[in-house]
Amino acid sequence: MALCSAALLAGCGDSSDQDEALSAVGTYQEAFASKDGAAVCASLTRRTRNAVVSQLEALGPSGLRDLAALTNGPREDCGTLMDTLFGIVPAGDFERARKAHAHLSSDDISISGSTATVALSPGDSLTLVKTGDRWLVTGSNFGAIEPMPAEAVIDPEKVERNLDKELTRQLGRAVDSVACPSGQPVRPGKTFTCEVEYADGGTSIATLKILNRSPDLSLIKLREVNKAT
Repeated sequence: MALCSAALLAGCGDSSDQDEALSAVGTYQEAFASKDGAAVCASLTRRTRNAVVSQLEALGPSGLRDLAALTNGPREDCGTLMDTLFGIVPAGDFERARKAHAHLSSDDISISGSTATVALSPGDSLTLVKTGDRWLVTGSNFGAIEPMPAEAVIDPEKVERNLDKELTRQLGRAVDSVACPSGQPVRPGKTFTCEVEYADGGTSIATLKILNRSPDLSLIKLREVNKAT
């Protein structure tokens, strides 16, 4: 139970501030749980938004693969950057954000002037500041985001060798060369194409589907093409 004596009143905040701060935390965490980047950023102070943008852009080469270029948006587009991040955050993190707010009450909020500290769990808290008539999140734990390991990619040379052997076996047609793209991310369900040239001068486009993260591949289409000019 929150206990405020007259001497401590200035450090406790009134009930309306506590309710508003609690509501702001709920809005922020629900936005995160719903993967709504624009709503998450709208819950942050301007300084925190700028810090988040810088931190997320710094992840680009190692985790989000040139994130700023993927968004095709201005640097300050915090919402778009957050949406891109949400695409690689484990699903369980979103549900934990929703559950974290479910047990919060005014007893978990300590207010001192225009600053509110919300105890989310032992050792984990969130700080808000009152800006105008709104409570906004500041100093969010986005600072703890670490660069992620580089995304796994398909080994093109291995695919080329295997495709050469498989087509020769299935078609009884001598393969001269196979060219597959480099840097193809291992994303189950996605497809990519390789160009096959035969000893008889013919050319085919092979479409392969990524089945899992092993990665196992399936040849789903082989289309003959005419390269005559």
